[in-house]
Amino acid sequence: MKYASTLTAIPAGGVDVILVRAEAVVRRGIPRWEMAANKTAMERIRAALVQCGYAIPFATVIAHLSPSQSARPGSHLDLSIAASILCALDALSAHSQQKLTEQLMLGEIALSGEVLPVRNCLALLLGARRRGVERVILSERQRSDAVLSGIEYTFIKTLSCLRNLPPSETSRHSLTIQKPELSLNHLNLSTDLKRALCISAAGWHSMLLIGPPGTGKSTVARQLAALLPPLNQDEALEVRAIEGFETSQTPASAIQEPVARPIRIPHHSATPVAMSGGGNPIRLGEASRAHNGILILDELAEFNRAALQALREPMSQAAIHVSRNAASAVLPANFLLLATSNACPCGNHGHTELKCNCNPLQIQNYFNRIYGPLSDRIALEVLVTRSLENQENGISAEFMLNAIKRATEVQQTRFAKETFRFNGQIPTARLLEFIPQSSEMKNVLDSLRGRTQRKLHGILRAARTIADLDGAEDVRAVHLLEAASFFCLELLRVNGRESA
Repeated sequence: MKYASTLTAIPAGGVDVILVRAEAVVRRGIPRWEMAANKTAMERIRAALVQCGYAIPFATVIAHLSPSQSARPGSHLDLSIAASILCALDALSAHSQQKLTEQLMLGEIALSGEVLPVRNCLALLLGARRRGVERVILSERQRSDAVLSGIEYTFIKTLSCLRNLPPSETSRHSLTIQKPELSLNHLNLSTDLKRALCISAAGWHSMLLIGPPGTGKSTVARQLAALLPPLNQDEALEVRAIEGFETSQTPASAIQEPVARPIRIPHHSATPVAMSGGGNPIRLGEASRAHNGILILDELAEFNRAALQALREPMSQAAIHVSRNAASAVLPANFLLLATSNACPCGNHGHTELKCNCNPLQIQNYFNRIYGPLSDRIALEVLVTRSLENQENGISAEFMLNAIKRATEVQQTRFAKETFRFNGQIPTARLLEFIPQSSEMKNVLDSLRGRTQRKLHGILRAARTIADLDGAEDVRAVHLLEAASFFCLELLRVNGRESA
């Protein structure tokens, strides 16, 4: 009895994978090909091997995926299963067998023996690289997915190529990064709002815009993507891999398009599963589709409370742990939350021309919908009003972009050896490491004792970004006070807009 195995991968949710081995055993017995998890694949592979000229002996061939409890059948496993069977049949040279056992294989097998490209290959490759895989065998038609550095690729056209593998190659091209054009000069935005936009974009801080209709809240929210720093290659690869789960394009056409930070704007009727992901099989939610981009919640108070609570975990951990019956997955969800809200149920509270018909209790109940853990995770709360400032004398879009660029470069140096990129992503346990507290700062923090601990941590992170925007090396009390000034939701909830 001859045994052989090759390496392959199955998706584990998002851009993660589980490495499994495709095992094969050939022994004397009644001629039959068996595989418990995927019987149809065995018949397809057998026909493809015959078509490619391989001699099939009268024997029992048994294939298996190990570990079996995590393995799920899929056509992308065909190539690895076929290679393990060929090794067990001694249909290949010892040198070829040794090379096959050392490389991860992804490919679907046609009845003609051709190796076809697989869907979501980029996501599988990203997960495999995280698991330490350095060599991969793919279909010749999957060259456009070979954009990951640190991996050697071998491309084959048919199963016949396994007799003599072509030489491996490294990545020769990368993704094209696209950044949207900024268009804020036509909007009458106040200086405070522009300052808040700079802080949010430079440090990756979540923000809530509160104001009457017609003040440009939704328009400003969509423009934040143009202020954010461009994606780096690793972030762009993750974005493109997540896009592959939803696109109907072929792998070659999808991978060549420029990639930009995603902007997701779910409807206020979205369910918790639509927000966080789930189902059977597990699918990505809006939080994961906004990974490395912006999640805009227009009219935050109108959303289902359970749907909003589903965002608490990803806002803290940049990931979502989903468990559905026997399946579980960790989905990526590193998004920047930007929410908008009216100042009352009718929207006219605080409007200079329209009359509000809401009583104080209705206004308080309206804001109580976004009270609690979610509001604690929102770093900046900004009142949006119609600005009467002269745009020529105010902060220009070019000034904002330059300030954000300088602050981003400072953070790039500070976090060069870290897994995170922005001040807003500093872990709570390491706040004192990056934001040392002087006696003056401690006095300011003591005066903010009415805030929750999570809110204070958000103020500290925002103060670090304000210091970077001002070119200061250390965080000072003035930076803390400015960060704490973006905290109007509690005043609105209790006293109404006039007191904020």
